[in-house]
Amino acid sequence: MPQQSLFRLSALQCGIPRAFFDVYACGLDLYLEGSWAEARAALLHAQKLYPEDGATKVLLDVMKQHHYVAPPEWAGWHEV
Repeated sequence: MPQQSLFRLSALQCGIPRAFFDVYACGLDLYLEGSWAEARAALLHAQKLYPEDGATKVLLDVMKQHHYVAPPEWAGWHEV
């Protein structure tokens, strides 16, 4: 990745706690795997670390619609 792009990315992430990224990544992986109970716990933790994150809210909202249980036909993605 070019140096200028890295600078822009770090500027966009300014103010976001570093711990958020690992916790969110874990929650996202669990979501994609269909382990929604565990994903919910991780994403709720991520949301506490950085409440302004929109992606975390979207994933939690999708899972809530299904009572935090992945549908039987879950393929690792959700059409938005």
